[in-house]
Amino acid sequence: MPIVITIPDSRLTGFSEPAIEQAHASVQDYVDALMGEIDRYEQIKRLPASGRPEITGAIVKDATLLLQRGLGTKLVERDDDKGHPHCCGIALLVCRHDV
Repeated sequence: MPIVITIPDSRLTGFSEPAIEQAHASVQDYVDALMGEIDRYEQIKRLPASGRPEITGAIVKDATLLLQRGLGTKLVERDDDKGHPHCCGIALLVCRHDV
């Protein structure tokens, strides 16, 4: 069953046609990013033996928070004060380094 997102006309008051088109494109981009983040997060949390995806409400909520906080799909490496690399974003959940 597809999810349909509706933005009421009352929220679009004052929007020009190009602004409405851009808002539509931006919402679609966000949905695409969120779905990708959900897939990545689910793969990290999946039990190795299971092999089949199971996306729970908690996974959707966590992926949404990561994306909203800018910790999602962009993986940027940086060094901590001890010279150990650390990953930003969702990779932080699987990034392991000896201390």
